[in-house]
Amino acid sequence: MRGAAPGAAGSRPPVIPAVRTSEPGAARWRPSPATRIVLPPPDSRRLGDEARVLAAELCGDGHLDRPPRIVERHSASPHDVLLRTGKLDESDSSEAYRVDAGAALTVTGGSAAGVFYGTRTLLQTLRQRGEFAGRVVDWPEYGQRGLMVDVGRKYFTPGWLERMIRELAWLKCNVLHLHLSDSSGFRIESESHPEIVTRPALSKAEVRRLIAVAEDCHVTLVPEIDSPGHLEAVLEARPELRLIRKDGTVEPSKLDYSKPAARRLIKDLVAEYAELFPGGWFHLGGDEYFGYPWEEDRLTGENAPQLLEYARSVAGPRATLLDGFTSYLNDLVSVVAARGKRAKVWNDHIVPAAPGSGRVELDRRVEIEVWVRWNTDEPSVTDFLEADYDVLNGHGDHLYFILAPDQQHEKGKKSAQGLYDLWTPRTFMREPGEDLRLAAGQPVSGAHLSIWCDNPDFQSEREVAEAVHPWLRSFAQQMWGSPKPAATYEEFVPLIEAVGEAPALGSRSYGG
Repeated sequence: MRGAAPGAAGSRPPVIPAVRTSEPGAARWRPSPATRIVLPPPDSRRLGDEARVLAAELCGDGHLDRPPRIVERHSASPHDVLLRTGKLDESDSSEAYRVDAGAALTVTGGSAAGVFYGTRTLLQTLRQRGEFAGRVVDWPEYGQRGLMVDVGRKYFTPGWLERMIRELAWLKCNVLHLHLSDSSGFRIESESHPEIVTRPALSKAEVRRLIAVAEDCHVTLVPEIDSPGHLEAVLEARPELRLIRKDGTVEPSKLDYSKPAARRLIKDLVAEYAELFPGGWFHLGGDEYFGYPWEEDRLTGENAPQLLEYARSVAGPRATLLDGFTSYLNDLVSVVAARGKRAKVWNDHIVPAAPGSGRVELDRRVEIEVWVRWNTDEPSVTDFLEADYDVLNGHGDHLYFILAPDQQHEKGKKSAQGLYDLWTPRTFMREPGEDLRLAAGQPVSGAHLSIWCDNPDFQSEREVAEAVHPWLRSFAQQMWGSPKPAATYEEFVPLIEAVGEAPALGSRSYGG
């Protein structure tokens, strides 16, 4: 058993993220050799995975010498843990839960996910106090609480990714976005186009193992195949599909999507991975293709006439480059939708079409991940909301953990302290260096913290895990939306240390 943290057992549980509500109670529950995990008959099948994970963690975290038995019973005996689903009066969220301490301990969730999160609160409290007292009722404010990992530019081992899934679950985060391709690497096995794969890469067998772990942990894996930019690694194997400017300049990382073979390649890849990953989302990328607003040589209809010709072929004689780009994305959205998923895209080339403008509109089913606004002439998050798009916060000034010597800080933006003290899930970019705060009534799907591997050799995967550890704790607290357990990040640090890492299971680790 871990050393007890200071504080009365009946006070608010010392967990990350902090619970929304708690009540003290006289009863104190602690695990014992007699402890069983009890599943009522209606829940015995739907909560079997949650029971098995909890049994392994109670043992793995040192609370019991052996995993407790899992039994099907209508009621629990003293020392037992009863897991069940049911409606909570306080919240209709499927991720809501209640933990009640008595002779037995009862975890009630709005769904299996809610039950799972209740067991996170239980385990974190046991780690510090050795017992659980009173009642907790808790639920999240935002539906998507995630981490993106750039596995395209840096190979992360399956063991590292599995451990990160468990870390996210430990903090009640529920999305791992895998940026599978970028200019320097395409890091997943492909059966449709094996020639494009960069070694080392994740095999499909390894991905299926990650999917199984993620399902146990209520984490959704979101694959991303970024196009039509950031494709240098793919186009090294298919050079005939590179964009060539009018003056003969070859764009090594940009796909010439005016070519049917280029569109077919990306459709093949999107279809292949949409069928591999069972979750409800697929990220299509779509960023940094035309160039930055201040660049004189950014792509135009004059220097890339084939893109303008393609746009006019699909959207009429008055079409612009952006119409062709949006049509290209919409075709991929249809591939994703045909496989029962919704698409996500980065925001920087998305411009909502005004009613009656005749412009091509991005499919309204797409969720826009808002990471940047280069200047105030470009659409803001408010513009996307007014155009009836769902938005996800990916704020590049706050939420980017970048592998580079000048990008990781102790304080301020791009730091664990900054996430806790300066950022909120409603803080978006007005323009670089300036923030925009959405009003409480404006809908936000959630947010993603991103690990970008600009300099992939700057840190080992173990060093990345250690460095991002406090960032994830600050981020998780902000995303859950409960009252903060400490007024400042400095006061939050002791709780980060006390909560620690997710319980170890087996021999998997962060790697070297």
